[in-house]
Amino acid sequence: MNEMLTRARRYARQKHRGQLDKCDLPYFNHPWRVSHEALLRAGSQRAAILGILHDTVEDTDATLEDIAVQFGGDIAKGIDALTRRTNESYKDYIRRIARTKDRDVVSVKLADLQDNSDPHRNACIKDDREREAMAKMVSGRYTWATTYLMGTGIAW
Repeated sequence: MNEMLTRARRYARQKHRGQLDKCDLPYFNHPWRVSHEALLRAGSQRAAILGILHDTVEDTDATLEDIAVQFGGDIAKGIDALTRRTNESYKDYIRRIARTKDRDVVSVKLADLQDNSDPHRNACIKDDREREAMAKMVSGRYTWATTYLMGTGIAW
């Protein structure tokens, strides 16, 4: 599994190459932090792999088929659960994650929410309207999602 985590890091770094976050920092830093936190939360290499790959299908040209070939069906299933569908409401997306009852998947989503909600990370957003919109999203959508997922008891 350690070798697979190394391959997943390389894969995600390559797929996110050139992408920047809202603070103009390499986007890869986000999945790296999510992977680390997911490992701490779930205590499994699988959670770390899912964390590092969690945005590849949504934000790059990677497909679930690519993930399955590179990392196996179990990892692809986890990434599928973490990938929001077109026209899927945010609440339905979070509820779908909870229905998986998969500790690693839920741990990755909680780690993702934690990183996306980090006030230090969001303080560097230069545009006032964008920063205010992010603060509103954190206090509304992300807080609801965290409370909902923590309430399931899956990631304890």
